[in-house]
Amino acid sequence: EPSTGLSPILTEQVLTEVRRMSEMLECTVLAIEQNVKNAVSLGDRVSVMRRGRVSSTFPGRENADIQALLDAYTFKHTAFVG
Repeated sequence: EPSTGLSPILTEQVLTEVRRMSEMLECTVLAIEQNVKNAVSLGDRVSVMRRGRVSSTFPGRENADIQALLDAYTFKHTAFVG
């Protein structure tokens, strides 16, 4: 969890560096992050896991549907279509 225990300024610096390294190295980065907004800012895709399995996957970054992701994260919905 890249943002755990960090100040907001340091969190942004760490997330910016992770994005920069991923783009520079042209590699995939798997980050476990409980802060939904941070997770969305990091990835092209964001997945929500429940009981060790991916229960939902959403677009990340500017295409993110934050409310749908939050609903999945807080288990407001159990079924997804699409």
